Formats: sequence, structure tokens, C-alpha cells
Amino acid sequence: MSKMRTRTEYSFERLMELQRVVSKALVPKETLRKKASYLAWGTLGLGVGAYLHAGGGNPYIGSACLLMGFILLIRFYFFYHLMAWNAGRVMQKKDRVHAFQFENDHILAWQGQDSAKYPYTKCSDLLETGSSFYFIMEDGQGLMLDKGELKGGSTDELRAFLEQKTGKTAQNIKVK
Repeated sequence: MSKMRTRTEYSFERLMELQRVVSKALVPKETLRKKASYLAWGTLGLGVGAYLHAGGGNPYIGSACLLMGFILLIRFYFFYHLMAWNAGRVMQKKDRVHAFQFENDHILAWQGQDSAKYPYTKCSDLLETGSSFYFIMEDGQGLMLDKGELKGGSTDELRAFLEQKTGKTAQNIKVK
């Protein structure tokens, strides 16, 4: 059997999944805090703005409160979309495709002409969604490994290989 390999292209949909996985599995408290803050302050802004407009208060302050409330509620409702958009915005076109080859003691990764080795011993979490594996390292860095682009083996073989090499069990993460 040839060495297994895959490639990940970071489209908007893939970046959305990445943001959902990271938010749900790695930083759930921070995500909850941010989303709750956007919801609470957004609702307060709309309420204060509506009260000022209905009660004959300063229309400029009322309008500013309505606008800020609306913006914060947009941030709440489109939380993952905005994070994915921002990640894609700062990612250069040449950085959008990563290739991975699964070696005996590490994952060999390419991004354009650059390559790096990621030892299996550095894995702190192994996560799985319907379309990807996430190899999360001790320093918080992670690799998104696309199942659909897998060559040289099956998804089950890759899962078994990663679990054996890392000593971790793949944790299934449900994303919308």
C-alpha cells in the first residue's frame, strides 16, 4: 500500500467548519462568552434605542443605540460566518491549499514550496467531523485533514492509523 496522503483547500465552507470545530471543541467557554455578550449588548442597544425614540428622547443617541444593537446582533447571528470570512480575508491565495502525507512518525505538510513535519507525539486532540480530521497539537496549532481528498487508503484506515500513532481516540464533533 502506498502512503496515505490528502490535501485541504480552504474554501469559505471549510473555514466555516474549522471555526465551528475550534469554537465547539477547543474554546467553548470563550465562544459562549463572546456570543452571549453580542446577544446581550445587542438586545440592550435595540431596547434603549427603541425606548429613546418612543419616549421622545434624543433621536441621535436613540439612532446610535439602535445601530450598535443591530450591529451586535448581526455579529451574534453570523458569528461563525464572520470569523470564517476574516480568516479567509487574511489568508493569501497561495496559502489556501495544504497537502499532507502520513509518514511513520510524523505528518509531512506542504504549503506551496514550504514544508513542515508534525510528529504524532505532539498531538493533544484528534477530532473528526463528517468531512475532516483535525490533528490538534499541544501548542494549539492544528491541521485540517480533508477526508474527501484522501488517497492511498480509506477514511477508516486513516482514523485507525492516526489513533494508533497518536495514542488518542478520534472524538466525533457534530457541526451544523
